[in-house]
Amino acid sequence: MKKIISLMTAALCSASLTFADDAKNLSIVFANQDGTALEDGATITCNKAEESLDGFDLSSGLFLKNTTDAACHVEISYEITELSSGEHQICTQGLCNQDNKTGKFTYPNKVGIKPKKSTDLKAEWKTNAEGKCAVTYSLEIFKYDTATNNYVSQGKGCSVSVVYSYTKTAISHISASDVISKKYYTVTGAEVKSPSKGLYLVKTTTKSGKTIITKMIY
Repeated sequence: MKKIISLMTAALCSASLTFADDAKNLSIVFANQDGTALEDGATITCNKAEESLDGFDLSSGLFLKNTTDAACHVEISYEITELSSGEHQICTQGLCNQDNKTGKFTYPNKVGIKPKKSTDLKAEWKTNAEGKCAVTYSLEIFKYDTATNNYVSQGKGCSVSVVYSYTKTAISHISASDVISKKYYTVTGAEVKSPSKGLYLVKTTTKSGKTIITKMIY
């Protein structure tokens, strides 16, 4: 059974964010999965780790939420100030960007968000050792000018800092009641109804929508 390492997660704060002039109508905020907005400049700690094939994944749980009635775009920049091991990754809207060193970076695509909708940032730290990864995420709001086919900046947006922290203590297991489905695959990728003796990949889907893949020997 896949292990989950859980210590504590800081509470997410609500916020009312305003931007100058016409950018006020295109505000995008950081939020959690249920839509609660984070306060501009907030710092949260993420130390819930999920075991993966090559180590442990710690998800930020951050979403980008469009609070207006108009579609808009956002540019995501981020600064990694600490990275003890592994790599930081953002995989929003199908494009993954990985970094394995500290420094300042910009996600290569502007992210479009529909009115009153949210999109999962899918920012996480992937590691195989205890340690920390500290990242500050910042937004710049854009609107698309159909006349010139260009993105026009509407000003800087909010920012939030995430401290990913992994230790091997406080280990618990996924409850059987949280599992929706479980599928088995050979190491070559062929699905089987049930495992016999040998090494298999087990794909578990939980009620929260997470898909977990682990190696198991039967």
